[in-house]
Amino acid sequence: MAWNQQRTGYFHFSSITEINLLHYNAAGVVRQVEGPAAEDAWVAKVLRDANAQGNFAARQQFIQTKAGAVLLAHPLVYARQHLLGMVAFFLDPGRFDVSEFLNLAPLAGGGLLAQARAGGLWPAITRLPLGMLTALLVILLANIIRLVLAVRGFRRLGREAGAGRAERWIAVGLLAYLALLTGPLGAARFLMPVWPLLLALALVGLRAPTTPAAGAANA
Repeated sequence: MAWNQQRTGYFHFSSITEINLLHYNAAGVVRQVEGPAAEDAWVAKVLRDANAQGNFAARQQFIQTKAGAVLLAHPLVYARQHLLGMVAFFLDPGRFDVSEFLNLAPLAGGGLLAQARAGGLWPAITRLPLGMLTALLVILLANIIRLVLAVRGFRRLGREAGAGRAERWIAVGLLAYLALLTGPLGAARFLMPVWPLLLALALVGLRAPTTPAAGAANA
């Protein structure tokens, strides 16, 4: 961050912060409140005015100010989008990732998460090829089962003595931190850095419970 400040005059880790804040966080709110046309016009105006600033630091701070004003003006709309993104972080079946891997044509109107925010999720789903739709439903079901098992594993570790009782909070803390940080952009690919933690909790939830007799013998 100090290196970036030396080069640009702006103390920051990455400019992706302002990119996400403008193009996804605030733009998503404008889209939901006023529609896609208003979103495009607003983003274009903010970028035009930001690029007219005297330097990079002023440009980034201008974007923060304008985008932050939108979020503060519609806190409940943004909170719903943030929560929806956090749910998608854990359950997203990865339509975008599969489409990119198979080099399929993008969905008209944006991804499924964007269309869910705009209220057009069902029409977008019905336009998916049958094979893709079936695969996504299977993956979604597996993700739901994995999450339920992870919650079960977390609770089981809390009831059992020994290693893992305290560490479970570290795993859940990292999962919650990344989900909160990702927010409205929640998707399968962003789960990858902490996927082993979620899998570990799910495996604990999957194994047979330890009986009191077995627990005493192990001790």
